[in-house]
Amino acid sequence: MKKNDKPLVSVIIISYKQAKYIREAIDSVLMQKVYFKYELILADDCSKDGTFEIMKEYEKKHSDVIKVLKREKNLGAHLNCSDAYSHAGGKYLTVLEGDDYWIDDNKLQMQVDFLEKNNDFFAITHIQEGRNLNNEIKGYFPKPLKEDIIICGVEDFIKNGKDFSCSAILYRNFYNDALKVKEISDLKKFDSLVGDAQSNIFFARQGKIYISKKPMMVYRMRNNDGESNFNSSHKVNEIEYRYLNIYAKIEEYYDNQYCLFKMIKKCYTLGVAYNICTFNFKDIKNFNKICPKKYKFRIWISFPLTCISILYRRFIIK
Repeated sequence: MKKNDKPLVSVIIISYKQAKYIREAIDSVLMQKVYFKYELILADDCSKDGTFEIMKEYEKKHSDVIKVLKREKNLGAHLNCSDAYSHAGGKYLTVLEGDDYWIDDNKLQMQVDFLEKNNDFFAITHIQEGRNLNNEIKGYFPKPLKEDIIICGVEDFIKNGKDFSCSAILYRNFYNDALKVKEISDLKKFDSLVGDAQSNIFFARQGKIYISKKPMMVYRMRNNDGESNFNSSHKVNEIEYRYLNIYAKIEEYYDNQYCLFKMIKKCYTLGVAYNICTFNFKDIKNFNKICPKKYKFRIWISFPLTCISILYRRFIIK
């Protein structure tokens, strides 16, 4: 392949204060066995822990593949990622967060082969393993699948309830479409730290999505170091509050074209239940403020049983 050929795939790794994990993330991309050209764009958001220096070290060794973006100041997760997209020239895009890593060296080749053969699909993804710092598997996201499944549109996505991680999905580069770029940018502005919820809805709007039952990446779960990822430094009620707010805004953004009651109900119930268990009654008012009025009665009617069910699945079943 000629040196000046455009890459077929652009892999973007975004990070902030992840010096402890970034090598594993980068190595998991470099280990990929592929028969096409790809580029690896590294975008650290002005960390002060040595993450950027590690990236430059890799760039020096793999200058034909790796390009490091330098940030003069902290941009925030959304702007850091969106700017990285502007440097991507691949036909296909995928993003890997700096504390996650891929575990299958055929991941990219398999995903590319699928999209090359199936033009009616917008993206392909897979389940991921959730591991703690002791490398113990604590769960799968989505839950283990008996077989591969296909998501056909937002309604089907809501019905299936199979969220997928932005670190797992490979999708067609849509950044030459100004309207789509504006749409995803608008959605990401709903929260400066959380992006998966908005991306899931956006991707489902673009076309069919194939979800493989094979786990091909690891998501580090609740490292409790306060640095590595969103879940590390936020309590359950804080996380659910953010997602509740996001889903409520998504409904409004699309003029109630989609009913996200299922997601809103889960976020509200889990968040409020956590506040009740911790005697944090003040925050319940905040949940009530952002929960759409049209759903409150339906949520409270089923609150006791839903609450017990969610808490049981989340904290009792291993």
